[in-house]
Amino acid sequence: MGLDDANTGGPGECPGHEFVLSGIQLRARGASMTQQCRYCGAVSYTPSRQD
Repeated sequence: MGLDDANTGGPGECPGHEFVLSGIQLRARGASMTQQCRYCGAVSYTPSRQD
């Protein structure tokens, strides 16, 4: 991410993470979710209660 809040992001820069759902893993006691930033590819993982 750029240091300037007004930065709209140049090539290879992330103006601010905007996560989109990229995967759901179903478990016996819930589901875990994987999200990926549409700009830089950073990954966010939300575990299920079983993890």
